Amino acid sequence: MKYRVALTLLAMPLLAANLYAASSLFVNMEPLLKDAGQDAREVAEAMGKQAPSKAASPCVTKEQAQDPSFPKERPYEASKPGPDGWTNINLEVRLVVGGPAVYAESLLEKYNVAPLLSPGTRLTIGSAAKGCPNGVIVRSAPEGGMINQSAGPSGKIWFTLNFLNRPKHGLDGFRFERPEIYAEGENGVWYPRWTAEIFYVMKNEIDAGDLTHLRFAEDGTPYSDDPRKVQVYSHIQGEGTIRHFDTDSDVPRYVLNTDANPNKIPGKIIAIKFESNNYSQAAWSSVTLYRMGIR
Repeated sequence: MKYRVALTLLAMPLLAANLYAASSLFVNMEPLLKDAGQDAREVAEAMGKQAPSKAASPCVTKEQAQDPSFPKERPYEASKPGPDGWTNINLEVRLVVGGPAVYAESLLEKYNVAPLLSPGTRLTIGSAAKGCPNGVIVRSAPEGGMINQSAGPSGKIWFTLNFLNRPKHGLDGFRFERPEIYAEGENGVWYPRWTAEIFYVMKNEIDAGDLTHLRFAEDGTPYSDDPRKVQVYSHIQGEGTIRHFDTDSDVPRYVLNTDANPNKIPGKIIAIKFESNNYSQAAWSSVTLYRMGIR
């Protein structure tokens, strides 16, 4: 099922020092991402519950959650590789609108992906639920959940996904989507400038000797301390700041897939560094990772 959703995301605290507070807010990002038009039952089934017959949204009140027939909280399960070798990152977690933030770092570590982040930031998980009021319980569907980097007021931030802890010390493929975006109202929508720098070595296998030379700088950039033994290369993709005012058209989704030409990576991917800058204007602080997969 394809999602083009009006997204409710975990809000980013206004000050970096507050990022580790016990609770945080949700912000309704309804003007940014357009509803796919699927009915509430489809959304609810994707979120792992049965929808009420006349439900207008997948929101679940605390009272409904206390009903014996409501599914209990399920333990998180990391996805398994599919027949094509791809593992789709499962972002299905239980969220409470207006409640504590749910962070993605520990979830990614279940896939042996180690995030490195610019100081004072976190990776948060957003929900595919639309317009739910504070206090209700929602569940982000496996494909509907998104990862966004929380930050202070504004500016340039970065995070790096380190794949050296994977069983083969790297990836053969990586993919994600930046969802379709639409504008609502005369102010339109701003989306931050972002880049994804893909770092790789020109090898099919990374051995223990190679690992001893691979390092990460303080800014999250991987490098080799002995390029004669192992050389690190990189390839950059991304988008400039998006300013969209036409309410009758969408900004098409952006798909990054390292298996697809002309961006196919000729080696083992060891890390991807994302840099974002919202210039104090864009509603989001960073690029949003949606439908992320690794191989």
